[in-house]
Formats: sequence, C-alpha cells, structure tokens
Amino acid sequence: MSKKKAVALNIFKVALVIIGLMVIFNLITFLFTSNQQIKISKQDNYTSGGSGGCQIAVMNMMSNAPLQSKIAINLLNKKKKLEKKLFDGSTNENGVLTTSFDLPKVTAGEYFLEIKASSKSGSDKKLEKINIFETQSVNRITINLDKPLYKPGDEINFRALLTNIHDDKPVKKNAKVYIFDGNEDAPFL
Repeated sequence: MSKKKAVALNIFKVALVIIGLMVIFNLITFLFTSNQQIKISKQDNYTSGGSGGCQIAVMNMMSNAPLQSKIAINLLNKKKKLEKKLFDGSTNENGVLTTSFDLPKVTAGEYFLEIKASSKSGSDKKLEKINIFETQSVNRITINLDKPLYKPGDEINFRALLTNIHDDKPVKKNAKVYIFDGNEDAPFL
C-alpha cells in the first residue's frame, strides 16, 4: 500500500472514531437529560426578613405541553450553600405555580434562589441570582447623565433626584454616589 493511501486510511479511521464518540455523547445526553423546561418570573431585589414571590411554569421541551410538577424553592448564599428552604409545593394542571415566601433575616448581599422541579418528564434545577438588602428603601433615585457614552478620561456630569416612592415628592437628603466600571468594581469614588 502506498504512503498516501495509508495516511488517508488513518485519517478515515480517526474520523470514524470521532463520529462514533459524538454519536455516543449525543445518545447519553438524550437519555440522561430531562425533557422539561422551567420558566421563572421573579423579582431581583428582596428585603432581609421580608417576603417575596415568584411564578414558575414547567413545560415539556418537545411539545410545550404544561407539566404538573413538584416544586422546591431554596435560598442559597453566595457560595451556593443552603440558607433556608423557602417553599415546597406543586404546579397546577397548567404547569404553573404562583407563590409567595418569607425570607430569613440574613446579611445584605448576593444570594441565589434554587428552584427544583420534578415531573414525569424528569428533574431539573435552576439557580436565579437575587440581591437581598437590609431594609427596604422608601426613596427612589433618578440619575440623569450628560451623555450616553463616555471615553476613558471623560468628565462625568450628572443630576440626581431623590424622591419618596409613595408620593413622588423630592426628598432633601444626602446621598453617596458610586460609579462602577464594567467589572462591577468601584474605582471612581
């Protein structure tokens, strides 16, 4: 056999092995992956010791048919360790659950809601990042900038208006302003 034919045969064998591995991987993924989809509608910010809520819909990925599912909602800390079990229940016949829950008193910061869904189509879990604050603010701040985009070294001019969330009247109060860069660092204090 010529060298060219031997090289071509080896390339063909390697290609067959790669294709075989891809088929095996796809088969394993198909067999061991859940056939359900979880959709979550929730707030992003919560108050420590306060209440919160969310709506969860579970559907079949192939047919989009609703799935009755058992749902568990847990609060995880930044390291994704369990802080508290918040809710155990089930979706209705339309595959939807609208629920409220009480949050524990925790230190302000970034947390996760872990939503677990188990149905006849499988079991899945989703992590949703949330922020928990010490107290709920009664004020809202609106910040207007002098231009939509800044270059490094540009001067940033802004106007801030602090209002009461209940009646929208201006509030006379000092406020600290922090400007964050794209990495969520605050180098411009």
